[in-house]
Amino acid sequence: MLVKIGTRGSKLAVAQALEAKQKLLDSFPNLSIEIVKIKTSGDKYANANLAEIGGKGLFIKEIEAELLENNIDMAVHSLKDVPAFFSGDLTIPCVLERLSPCDAFISHKHNSLESLPQQATIATSSIRRKVQLLNVRPDLNIISLRGNVTTRLQNQSFDGIILAEAGLIRLEKHHLITEVLPQKVMLSAVGQGRFVFNVEGMM
Repeated sequence: MLVKIGTRGSKLAVAQALEAKQKLLDSFPNLSIEIVKIKTSGDKYANANLAEIGGKGLFIKEIEAELLENNIDMAVHSLKDVPAFFSGDLTIPCVLERLSPCDAFISHKHNSLESLPQQATIATSSIRRKVQLLNVRPDLNIISLRGNVTTRLQNQSFDGIILAEAGLIRLEKHHLITEVLPQKVMLSAVGQGRFVFNVEGMM
């Protein structure tokens, strides 16, 4: 039996889909599984402000459409990108185990968030992270940075960057982390570190 799993095409999304594929094969070894990469609106407008163009639902809209048209059998999403309501009869039958929910500070120049000099520049794509950073360090200059994790890591035009620790673990980039931020400093997003299966109806 062939099962098609839809996913975004970023390295992190594909890593999650491959992990999901292995989970399925562990339970159903006779399955044949194909990973289908789907470009979403969130990927197409990589330089736009998410809050202004539709929010994180833009990362799953096209994948939902492929599910509803039966071009794929299931999708894999980061739970933090999943909206409160799905289109049509789409459901979440399974939530995979959680990796770290924490955010991580990465810097090629400094040893910790606390050690950053006055007016240092920090890059993040998240309003949640920006607000919490300014709560503990109101002097910081926060700039917006979108794009996939690999692209963000390659950009060294700032003093530091904030990324999800779980994503770095899945991409085998955990060694790049300068400091894992405690929850009292940076409260994580709901669902951060988990990914889910998405299907039409119940499996």
